[in-house]
Amino acid sequence: MKAIKWIFLILLFLLVLAAGSVAVLVATLDPNDYKPQIAEQVKKATGRDLTISGDINWSLFPWLGLDLGKTSLANPPGFSSPVFAELDQVQVHVALKPLLKKQVQTRKILLKGVAVNLEKLASGKDNWSDLSQPAETEKPTEPATKSSREIPDFDIRIAGFELVDTRLTYTDHQAGTSVRIDPLNLKTGVLALGKPVPVTADMVLYQDKLKVSLALSGELTADIKRGQYRFDHLVIEDTVSGKSIPGGSLTTVSKLDLQADLDRQTLVVDPLNVEVLGITLDGKVNVSKMMDAPAFSGEFKTSEFDPKALLVKLDLPAPVTTDAKVLTRAALGFSVKGTTSSVQLKPLQATLDDSTLSGAFSIADFARMVMRFNLVLDQIDVDRYLPPVGEAPAADKPAGSAPVASDEIVLPVEMLRSLDIKGTARVEKLIASKLHFENASVTLQARNGKLDIKPLSADLYQGKATINAGLDVSGTTPKYRTTVDLGGVRSEEILQTLFGDRYISGTANFKADIRTTGNSVSDLTKQLGGKFSARFTDGTIKGSRLSRKIHEAQNVLRKFAGKPPLTEDINEDTRFSLMQISGQIAQGVISSDDLKIEAPIFQAKGKGRVNLPASTIDYTLLLGTPGAKDKKFNFLPLRISGPFANLKFQIKADAMAKARADAELARQKAKLKARLDEEKARLEQQKAAKEAELRARAEAEKAKLKDKAAAEEARLREKARAKEDELKQKLQDQLQNKLKGLFK
Repeated sequence: MKAIKWIFLILLFLLVLAAGSVAVLVATLDPNDYKPQIAEQVKKATGRDLTISGDINWSLFPWLGLDLGKTSLANPPGFSSPVFAELDQVQVHVALKPLLKKQVQTRKILLKGVAVNLEKLASGKDNWSDLSQPAETEKPTEPATKSSREIPDFDIRIAGFELVDTRLTYTDHQAGTSVRIDPLNLKTGVLALGKPVPVTADMVLYQDKLKVSLALSGELTADIKRGQYRFDHLVIEDTVSGKSIPGGSLTTVSKLDLQADLDRQTLVVDPLNVEVLGITLDGKVNVSKMMDAPAFSGEFKTSEFDPKALLVKLDLPAPVTTDAKVLTRAALGFSVKGTTSSVQLKPLQATLDDSTLSGAFSIADFARMVMRFNLVLDQIDVDRYLPPVGEAPAADKPAGSAPVASDEIVLPVEMLRSLDIKGTARVEKLIASKLHFENASVTLQARNGKLDIKPLSADLYQGKATINAGLDVSGTTPKYRTTVDLGGVRSEEILQTLFGDRYISGTANFKADIRTTGNSVSDLTKQLGGKFSARFTDGTIKGSRLSRKIHEAQNVLRKFAGKPPLTEDINEDTRFSLMQISGQIAQGVISSDDLKIEAPIFQAKGKGRVNLPASTIDYTLLLGTPGAKDKKFNFLPLRISGPFANLKFQIKADAMAKARADAELARQKAKLKARLDEEKARLEQQKAAKEAELRARAEAEKAKLKDKAAAEEARLREKARAKEDELKQKLQDQLQNKLKGLFK
């Protein structure tokens, strides 16, 4: 025991002697005498000049400390500033005696007037990379692991850390950008491992013409051994100001709690509260694999806000709407998942006034813009959001008030070619142009520069509309295509929309297949091609001019028929029971020759052309009386011609009179021909009767001569037979006589 005691006393004596020696050394040596040696070592290690303008002070007991005055480190040659980094003051003091008990206790650590100038030249060379290069004798740094982060088992307690008037500039001559932070101030309370530490900070950032002022406060808890960090009650207030900011400035206040675990590579922000422009966003965020392959998830929800008031705060004009009560209530909520290359919002819910949008939206690949969506809107009245009727937009101002706008269509071709979109959007109830649609649905697909809508469908007015449309920008000139199938729809407004004709209504069935190509509206019109067919039943032809012409045509027809003219008031709505038409479209010219109209008071058929590029029409409508069918002379021509803005309706009664005269002449010719044919038939009949009589006489005479010849032939045969008998008897007698002579 005595030996141990003496050993301890000897060690204590040596320690006191060493401490005394160091104290004497510190007290007798001036560190400022070694500035040249320090600068030389820095020059050797970095190749840069170190300038220590201020004093160097140190202390040993009871505080092991360093006070450093104004110091700067030079930039390499070729950079705009001669100084890379500089500082005005550094103060670090560590209590010596507690170190023997594995306790690190310091006074407040102060860094004042730190300034760093980072710069990248147009060539790509920067002024910081050379400082991070390891010395030739150094081994490559091993990747950080849990064990490499372990620290000695010390009790660390720092009275505080203060960063005052820090300045940082970054200039990138390649990108033509620059950022400046001036000043940056940071102040903490007592720093102790595993204990909450109050932290406050403020900074001002300048970039281009923007200024960002930021203030931060909260409590930081660090468990370095476990790699766990917390920032509780963190409040960040930032204000962005500049000419491009509505109102000159925009302030955001964020409140959150943050937890990070470096071993597990996780980050949790919960809760998160952001206030900006009177809108509050509440949510939470979880990040995993934040250093290897960051992935995040979260939930967010905004408070209800007033979009119109928001536009006013942003110095933007609020749209003038038919219903002044719209655009006053909105909110947004969604859950989000994603990585550095993708994001998914599911479920997603947004409300605007009385409408609610729900569903899912995702971008599977930011680089290729691979988007997918499935959205449902419960209801919307589009008319409420349109300008009031009668208010013309700026484009409708009288000629001369502004230059005529070009009809060129500028499409974001490169963006469209990069899109990869597929999704469906549905609207359960839709009102547009006073039309009521239900179960409206559209499926959109875009890839390789080809965008297809197939189909866009909706139920409306006892019928259904289906539209397929496509845009192809994969080539040099955009190509458009549309197919329309409208069945059983009874709506004047929808027919006006489809045909651009405000005169026709009824129960409609319409089909069209249209193609076009071009880079301007005029090109699209000139290249328009395709076919169409339409059939309307139980409808109305509206418009006083057309109705008056039909009424006038009826009286012309009655005059030709010898009937008195109609005297009742003209009804501007001319009803029909059937109207059907089909046609072809080539280079913007619509041609049709099979129009047919059946109405209670008239019949009609027609043919002609509509020239869309020239905005003209040349169409002949043949009006007739009910039941006229194909009797051409009972149809009165009504020619519709001229430019769209000034159509002319011309009844050609002279043509009908000529047709009737031609028909009467044809009738007289036919009557005369009938008489001639009758006389010819009578003569032919007489001729045939005479010929028959002559043939009968000839036959009778022939028969008489035949009988006479037969009788004569019989007489001669009888005479010949008698002569033959006579000869036979004579021969017999002669034979007998000869026989008698032989026997005598």
